[in-house]
Amino acid sequence: MCFKALRMRLASSQVCRWGGRAVALAALAAGGLWAGSAAAEPSAMKEQSQHPRLEVVSKDGRYAVAVGGFLQGRYAAEFSHGGLESSHFGIPRTRFYVFGRIFSKSIRYRLMFGTAPYQLNMQLYDAYVEWWARPAVRLRGGFFKVPVLREWMESARLLNSIDRSYGARLLSPGRSAGVMISGGVAGDRFEYWLGIFSGVNDGRGEAGSGGELGGVIPTVAGRALWNYAGRTIEGEVDLKKSPLALALGGSGYASFEPEAAAGRRQTVMGGGELALRYRGFDAAAEVTLRDHQLGAQRSRVLAGYARANYFIAPARLAAGGRIGQTVGLDDPQWTRTELDLDLSALIDGHDLKVQLSGGPAYLAGLGAWHGIAQVQVQAAF
Repeated sequence: MCFKALRMRLASSQVCRWGGRAVALAALAAGGLWAGSAAAEPSAMKEQSQHPRLEVVSKDGRYAVAVGGFLQGRYAAEFSHGGLESSHFGIPRTRFYVFGRIFSKSIRYRLMFGTAPYQLNMQLYDAYVEWWARPAVRLRGGFFKVPVLREWMESARLLNSIDRSYGARLLSPGRSAGVMISGGVAGDRFEYWLGIFSGVNDGRGEAGSGGELGGVIPTVAGRALWNYAGRTIEGEVDLKKSPLALALGGSGYASFEPEAAAGRRQTVMGGGELALRYRGFDAAAEVTLRDHQLGAQRSRVLAGYARANYFIAPARLAAGGRIGQTVGLDDPQWTRTELDLDLSALIDGHDLKVQLSGGPAYLAGLGAWHGIAQVQVQAAF
């Protein structure tokens, strides 16, 4: 089923001015109250590239309110050498977002609510205001994701695989309150993100718990990206069979707490990334190292993955695979090797798609193989 964007312009600019102002201010106030309870689920870092299905805009363009969201339903079966271990259906993600402009065409805001994986309680994921001072300079303040790791920054709605790699889920720093400057230079040939945040997930939780902040520790994080020919890569499936695009970059963060009760606490992470897109073919590789220290205790994790997929336009299908390796340099419980094969039917692009995914994983800490097969349906509006 295909949808078309709906844009409604109000006849009276006075009504829309006060209406848009009231909605935006109420949304931002709610964000300030709820920011502390958010879990981690990345949203698109470039809201300007989104095309809302429903948007209300004032006559002068200074106020705008747009809404959207998506829902995922998933069935998963897990296997081991002894046979079927579990089989269940659940809702891994629900998202509802409100974004737009307030007071000026250059001041934007965003709120995103949703549910954590397989939970029903509603949480806040994004609450921020962003000022587009210049094309190359955007200033953001509020609660949003820490800008590191390509696979983490990519929206879950646009993934070709059902989920991110194990290493990315383990090392993802989550969301945090902070301020950030970002932008694109020379026609987006060079992109950058640099921010200061109140804290990140330090890996003490289990894999996938990237939204739990590891204490209120000042954190500096950044990412830099060079785009060949000034063409950016958004999403993991080239639905438009675009020309050659190549991206090379790196990202990282550093957190320090010199007077923790158990001794000096610090976490440093850095990594590099490479992505390629050409006429329906997409590929990416990323390597990341995180070093976490608490007093005399040290935990280093090295993770990497390589993936590739191809969009078959006549059939509206995308097929691909990903291989990942995570190594616990100080603790073998984090060591894992995985292979994931994916097949997606993009009925209406990423707005309505069905995905099949599965493959084996070797857990070194347990000395055993583990396998999973999944099917997921995603609908967006």
